Amino acid sequence: MAQRKKKTSPPRKKKTAKPATSVAVKEERANPLSIRSCLRVLLPLAIFAIGFASFLYATQESWQETFTEQSAYRTLPKNLEVTSPPNWIRADVKDEVLKNHGFSQTISLLDSGELEQIASAFAFHPWVKTVKKVQFRYPSTAQVELDYRTPVLMVEVPGGLYPVDPSGVLLPSVDFTPKDAMAYPRLNDPGSLPERVGKNWGNQMVTEAAAISSYLVRDWQKLGLARIVPAKHFSQGQTNFHYWYYLVSQSGRTRVFWGEPPNRSDSDEPSPIVKLQRLLDYLQTYGSLEHPQQPQDLDLRSPQKILISPRLTDSPQKLPSQDTL
Repeated sequence: MAQRKKKTSPPRKKKTAKPATSVAVKEERANPLSIRSCLRVLLPLAIFAIGFASFLYATQESWQETFTEQSAYRTLPKNLEVTSPPNWIRADVKDEVLKNHGFSQTISLLDSGELEQIASAFAFHPWVKTVKKVQFRYPSTAQVELDYRTPVLMVEVPGGLYPVDPSGVLLPSVDFTPKDAMAYPRLNDPGSLPERVGKNWGNQMVTEAAAISSYLVRDWQKLGLARIVPAKHFSQGQTNFHYWYYLVSQSGRTRVFWGEPPNRSDSDEPSPIVKLQRLLDYLQTYGSLEHPQQPQDLDLRSPQKILISPRLTDSPQKLPSQDTL
């Protein structure tokens, strides 16, 4: 009987020992956010944060500078520097302009359009002759340089007196008391009324009398004069006329034949300055334009000298609005 062969098992492979892993390596593999990893992540973030903070600081500085700079180029209307008015103007010109034209918000001094609006608003005021300039002044204001109108004549019409400037422009009468009005030459009713303050009267007698008065107004009271009177002058052989003017003293006993208004092209009379000087010289010599015994006429129209002639009447000269020389 055959013997059974014993099955033989294949030889077992020997287990090879795995190399030992250090604790540090295990921890590094187990925890990816180790110190080195944290540094790799946080360092760029820190650099970014520092850069961003620097950017914010620089931006804030720039914004503050820009804001400050913009504030220097803006102003409130009340801060405008306006030429001080002369003593005959009692109105607050600046305040009236700002109220009448609705200037209440801040004004951009870099906006030429707004500066032009300011100039136009002041030019509209009846006391303003010209707006010389509106100029930015650093910081935060603008200078408004004005040339004001000067009253030289009071025009007497039913209901009151109206002041006008040398070109015949009507001025605000509310700025004058009755005492103030006495200091100015006076023209009797010219037969028309003005349109409104700030506009030319539009009357020849007013315009010409105002032009003459502009030379006399400073010395009017010293000379003892009261009125300026237009007189129709007819050229020889013609029916057309133009006006000559004479002055009447406060007593009415002296007439001063002034003659033609200034700048009449066909005139051969002395200049207004020469005429005025003749009156002042007469005043200095005699102490008054009045003759102590009788009424008289003083004629300034002669090219050579002042002509003096007595008047036969002893009664004060009537003061018509128009006469004939």
